[in-house]
Amino acid sequence: MFIDLSINKLDYTLIDDNAFRGLGKLRKLYLSSNRAISTVRKQWFKSLISLENLRIASSHVLTIEDNSFQELRNLSIVVLNNNRIAKIPPELFHGLPILRGVYIQQNSIQNLPVDMFLGSSEKLYELNIAYNQITNIRKEVNLQNLTQLQKLSVQNNPYSCNCNILWFRNWLLNGTSATLLDKDEVVCASGPTDVVKKNLLEFDPEILHCKSQLIMIITMACSVGLVICALVSFIYYHRWNIRYWYQRRKLRKQYERLTHLEAPPLDQRIIYDAFISYNSKDVEWVNKVLQTTLEAPPHNLKLCIDYRDFLVGEAIAQNIANSVRSSRKTVLVVSNNFVRSEWCNFELEMARNRMFDAHEDVLVTILLENVKYSSMPVLLQKVLRKKTYIEWPKEEGRKVFWTRLARAIGSPNVSLEASRIGIN
Repeated sequence: MFIDLSINKLDYTLIDDNAFRGLGKLRKLYLSSNRAISTVRKQWFKSLISLENLRIASSHVLTIEDNSFQELRNLSIVVLNNNRIAKIPPELFHGLPILRGVYIQQNSIQNLPVDMFLGSSEKLYELNIAYNQITNIRKEVNLQNLTQLQKLSVQNNPYSCNCNILWFRNWLLNGTSATLLDKDEVVCASGPTDVVKKNLLEFDPEILHCKSQLIMIITMACSVGLVICALVSFIYYHRWNIRYWYQRRKLRKQYERLTHLEAPPLDQRIIYDAFISYNSKDVEWVNKVLQTTLEAPPHNLKLCIDYRDFLVGEAIAQNIANSVRSSRKTVLVVSNNFVRSEWCNFELEMARNRMFDAHEDVLVTILLENVKYSSMPVLLQKVLRKKTYIEWPKEEGRKVFWTRLARAIGSPNVSLEASRIGIN
């Protein structure tokens, strides 16, 4: 079957989606020279499963819907020349196993799509893309897969003759057995002065200095790589300091939010002699040793301890903030467990901010066991470097330990200006 509707006044808006429905045996459809077919619709071709030859030339076509030819498994010849097509849809020519000729010359096409003939390259015999606006044909178009190509027209395009087009030049010279038609008209429209208006196939590629550019690109890539490696190494080496800085910033913001809540003046809110900051894994020592000793005679101190004095239902962060603010001192029970605890770091940060809010030295530090200095958070390192700490001793030295600790807790909160703690 053959339908020729060429040289009419067909308007694409008046061609019904089902205009060719039921024509499953139609082999040729000509719609050329219809000046109002500005758009080619996918729906027109859904029933044309036997179509072999489609011609829509000289019809002012501007756009083609993608996958318009998806159902045309027998399509062999596509003629779309002398239109106004600026862009080829990405999958227009995909999956057409017996496609033999594609004629899209004399349009305004600027680029060819990646994998232009995916699933359609085995039998393609002739391709004409002449007289368009193509400046470069990328390798990703995969024209090199057209192993059966015998005729190729690429002339009269404004080629930009730079390093990016060298693969195409080399393919035309050595990579394809197709006959290049009108090859004298395959000319460089732009590029270095020495190649402009010269034949793409004949100029000396050394003029482009592509090797120098390649070396420059490689050098730049290596330099960027070295910078990235150095940056990654720096971050890895300082990862704990960065993590500490981030955590400290986060905790400081949380502290500021909590302390902005309404609170009575400092001298009216002291309830405890000391808030005990410790890791939960050391709770047995805090409960059976520290609390038992300090809250009993002769010391009779009032301690704030989380498991007993935190308000049930209150957020942990809020409980910590309230406890630090309502205690005259904050006692740090430093152990290997303590330095690994996020909440202990939070309590330390709270106490630090309290110090500067009240301009008083409120920290008392107990070193419960040997802890590597390098494993401590930076702020704790500064505390231990600037302040004297009290070590938990062996049996014979514990009487002195309790006396020193009780005296430190009971001592007045010395002004920071006087103590010169210098924690920042």
